[in-house]
Amino acid sequence: MNEMRVELPVRTVATSSRYSSEKPPIYGIVYTSKGLASIFAGPVAALASVRTGNWIGVFWVMIACDLTAAILALAWLKPVAGRTIARAQEMALADQTSGTLVTSRSGS
Repeated sequence: MNEMRVELPVRTVATSSRYSSEKPPIYGIVYTSKGLASIFAGPVAALASVRTGNWIGVFWVMIACDLTAAILALAWLKPVAGRTIARAQEMALADQTSGTLVTSRSGS
């Protein structure tokens, strides 16, 4: 009995386009933005607390940023990732029909 196996590039689909020959990887953009945020977040938060005299305003800004990130992830990133996964599945199906799929024989 022949068993066909399809491996989909689902794990890195949100942060990389390495499975696509059309676009270069975007790891540089992701890690540059993380680095800049780590460099500027601390000093900016400290400056805001010094200017206002307490940390409560800083925490409210952090809460607003977290909520904004969550809403953007649900409203924008989730549909984009869904379309990318669907495209990867279509590509795998196209590979399957063209005969470039890895096949293995199972059990005796």
